[in-house]
Amino acid sequence: MDRVLNLLPLLSLPAAIVLIFALPNLSRETNKKSLLFFIVSIHVMTVGAILAFFLVTIDIPAIPNTKDLLIYGGALIISAGLLWLYHGRRIRILENRLPQFSIRIIRGAVYFVLVFGVAITGLVVSQKMSEFPGRMNMVHHHTADFGGGDSSSDENTNAHHDGHDSNSDSKPISVVELKGPQTDIPDKKYVLYAETKKIRLASGESIEAWTFNGQSPGPELVANEGDLVEVRLVNKNIDSGVTIHWHGVDVPNGEDGVAGMTQDAVMPGESYTYRFVVKEEGTHWYHSHQQSSIQVQKGLFGAFIIHPSSQHETKTMDTTIVAHDWIIPDGRNIPALDTADTFQRKMVNPGTPVRLRLVNAGNLTRTFSLNCVPFKVIAIDGYELNEPGTLTTSLLRIGGGGRYDIEFIMPDTSVTLAMLIEDKPLGIVYSPDGHGKRNVLDE
Repeated sequence: MDRVLNLLPLLSLPAAIVLIFALPNLSRETNKKSLLFFIVSIHVMTVGAILAFFLVTIDIPAIPNTKDLLIYGGALIISAGLLWLYHGRRIRILENRLPQFSIRIIRGAVYFVLVFGVAITGLVVSQKMSEFPGRMNMVHHHTADFGGGDSSSDENTNAHHDGHDSNSDSKPISVVELKGPQTDIPDKKYVLYAETKKIRLASGESIEAWTFNGQSPGPELVANEGDLVEVRLVNKNIDSGVTIHWHGVDVPNGEDGVAGMTQDAVMPGESYTYRFVVKEEGTHWYHSHQQSSIQVQKGLFGAFIIHPSSQHETKTMDTTIVAHDWIIPDGRNIPALDTADTFQRKMVNPGTPVRLRLVNAGNLTRTFSLNCVPFKVIAIDGYELNEPGTLTTSLLRIGGGGRYDIEFIMPDTSVTLAMLIEDKPLGIVYSPDGHGKRNVLDE
């Protein structure tokens, strides 16, 4: 969408000029003025296409901004003016002298070669600019903090203003030193085994999955704010290697689980231990970060719930639901909540406070609805909301990797949580007897 906003004026404006000034003249007798409109409008559209090609292949816009619009829009307008002057002069010359056919052919060939050469040169330059060198330093030494203190401190700030390297006296620190406490007794301790296993969805569909502890989603890890958490990862048979990345959790760099950056991938038969103190709370999740787009899709993910340090035991029904897209060998995409790719039914006693932690483990935005009960969105991406309002029929759009926590009081009628997917929604029906009828928006 960002590119479209930059490219649309360059393509639509010249096209509009052609429609308004060039096409109507095709059915009329050609004169000097109509010929000039016809030629210039076509050439302006060509210039717009060239500028759009440049934006797509070389100067790719990150977000639409006024600077880009002024630069490329101005180039288009200036080109239109120059083309008007140039072709006006050519038409006046051609009125007195029509060049030989062979000269026109040669001139056209020269123009084609020039345009083709510019396009090929731009493509080659773009490819070269996108190449990484064989070796490169992954840290910017002029602004990075190597452990010698906060780079935003007064001393370092003054050094920057004086044009000196604020870390010139500090030695780089290896990522293996940027880890959590290694000797203290952990408050929470888990072991995760990465292994291939066939799992079965609620519909009966069988999936050749990659799992943690033989299940996907993997075991729900639970800790309290301030806990020292230890997780030992053992790779049983994932040939490409695995790691664990703590999505949304602030951990020391050496515990972040990014293969090739903060650690080596854990290969079959190997293990790796993560230790860190959790300093936040809320709904988070973990997943492998070795080829994460593939490994998450195959099932290497799970929920990570961090409770507030001051939380007391309550009667709230606290449930985590992970949205995921399963890809099976025949290429079909099967959306599911955990492993449920059909509607499920659960019994909840009326008056029970219910907290649903919705996690989107997919890349695409997912839309949820909660029907037949007032509810509140109390947290987004692990952060509690201040005085959230009461909602009824609002849709909840959760981006890839995002989390929403919603709360409601169970009524004496059925409540339907639905993930809306075109003509085949799926979800969970909560009811006092466990046999409630589903109620989905627009059904």
